[in-house]
Amino acid sequence: MSPVAATIAAKIRQQRQRLAKKPVPQLSQIDLRCAIHECGHLFACLCYGFQIDRVTLSARNVVENVSGPGRISAVYDFAKPMECAAVAFAGEVAEQMTFGDTLSSLGSEDWNLFRRAMRYVTSPTHRECEAIARMMAADVVRTNLAAIRQVAGVLLARGELTGADIRRLISVEAS
Repeated sequence: MSPVAATIAAKIRQQRQRLAKKPVPQLSQIDLRCAIHECGHLFACLCYGFQIDRVTLSARNVVENVSGPGRISAVYDFAKPMECAAVAFAGEVAEQMTFGDTLSSLGSEDWNLFRRAMRYVTSPTHRECEAIARMMAADVVRTNLAAIRQVAGVLLARGELTGADIRRLISVEAS
């Protein structure tokens, strides 16, 4: 075996050992994480005035401790690119604030939303925009964390919430 192949094989063994030691959460915990994650996006959409069509939890598969996919269907206004970017990070931030960590990095849909939003930003740099958007997301999540958890419980029980369901839940909670 060549030195390069040996190095690669050693790294693969290390990665397998690291994954084998990582505790696998119970499915219900993963589903709750996914619901919290999606509700982070949901509340950011609400705060920034984006129309929400529905939020769903489906295909409750566990692959290397990642549940999914959860999905939020919303209409984004890219005239507000930093708000769109904050929505992209709000799911991860909600998970971090609730559980103290995240099971995975941003999903591809989250990154796609961030990248689309960055097309409309000329300054500052994307790295600076990411930092600002994460702070914006943290403000939204921190302010609404109790409500995020309550709506996540309903989402977990039902598997899907429509825009009308969300408006009813929020109006009941506000009263």
